[in-house]
Amino acid sequence: IVEGGIYIWYNNDWLLVEREDPFFFDYNDQNVKRYYEYENGAWVLADPKVRITDAIETREFFFLPEAITVASGKKNATITILKDISGINSRMTYSASNTTCTLDLNGHTVRGAVPFTDDNNRGLLKINASGTTFTITDNSANKDGRLENICEQNKVTYAVHLMAGTLNVEHGTIHAENPAQYASKVSADLGVSAVLTGCGARG
Repeated sequence: IVEGGIYIWYNNDWLLVEREDPFFFDYNDQNVKRYYEYENGAWVLADPKVRITDAIETREFFFLPEAITVASGKKNATITILKDISGINSRMTYSASNTTCTLDLNGHTVRGAVPFTDDNNRGLLKINASGTTFTITDNSANKDGRLENICEQNKVTYAVHLMAGTLNVEHGTIHAENPAQYASKVSADLGVSAVLTGCGARG
C-alpha cells in the first residue's frame, strides 16, 4: 500500500488498484482497457456491467457512473444493466436536454449509498435534463430489477431526483432507505413531471 492507492504485482509489473473494490485494469494490444476481478482465489477478466446503445454505436462499460456521463452526450440512448451493480458512492447525473433516454434495469439490482447534500443534490440518480423524457423500465421476463439508495446516515434519502425533464417509471422497483426512515423513491422539483406507473413501492 502506497500513497495514491494500492498496487499489486501482476504479470511482472506493479498495477494500481483504483478503488477499494478488488479489481484492477490493464490494456490489450488495441489499447482497450480491460478490467479484472478477484473471484474464487484468482484474478479473472471481468464482464462489462453496462451497455449503451444509440443510433451511432453500442458501447460497454464496467462502471455505471461513467456510462451515465457518456449517455448524457448522446441522443435517444438506451442504458442496459448487464450485471448487478453495488457500491456506488457518488451521485450520478444525467443532463442531456431535448431528447429521450431509457434505463433498462434488465432484471438486475443497482445499489448505491448517496446521502442528501442540499436541495440541488439529492438522490442516487439526478436527472437535470430540460425537455427530455427519461424512462426507467425493466425488459426482463420477471421485471424484478431494482434501483436502490440505502444510506447509513440519518438524512433524507432519495433514489431518484428529478430536477428538470420528465421521468417515467414503467417497471422495476425504486427503493430508498436510511435508519431514520426519512426516505422516498423519487423527489421531483416544482414544475416537473414524474409518472410512476409500474414500479414497486418504496421498501
